[in-house]
Amino acid sequence: MPTDPFACALTDILLTQAPDFVGIYDAAAGWFARVNPAGVQLLGYASEAALLAEPGRALRTPALAPADWAALCAGARHGGPRETETELVQPDGSAFRARIELTPFQVDEAPYLLVRIARQSRLRRAEEELAQSVRRYEAVFANATIGILVCDRAGAIVSANQVAHE
Repeated sequence: MPTDPFACALTDILLTQAPDFVGIYDAAAGWFARVNPAGVQLLGYASEAALLAEPGRALRTPALAPADWAALCAGARHGGPRETETELVQPDGSAFRARIELTPFQVDEAPYLLVRIARQSRLRRAEEELAQSVRRYEAVFANATIGILVCDRAGAIVSANQVAHE
């Protein structure tokens, strides 16, 4: 970990003040080295020590197999930041949807990942699904081989694709 006093202070501030899960994942060892208090609470542990005492110090992600996690970590280390959405399970068995973001960095040539996890609320998931639906609609509208006219209730044309203009 950093030995520069400013880097240490910045790391401590980031870890203690972040509202979401922030953890430092030792990519060489394959486990978490540090997790912030918000992360401990998000995952449902009593303390950072309890979380780090888990076998393998890994996240409980039934939908993300160990091989998939390893591939995600390797992708971040070699290709830059990565993110995924998955389900996380707390020690009491309750589960929630989460977005996991991995950002690679190195300290003294050793590989680490900054891991950020945010709970996905139903509203946010609905917003993302709506945005994806809009993107699909726009792609179909723009690339259709037939003319498409969109009218309002009064019958006025409010939109037309390029084929309709031709």
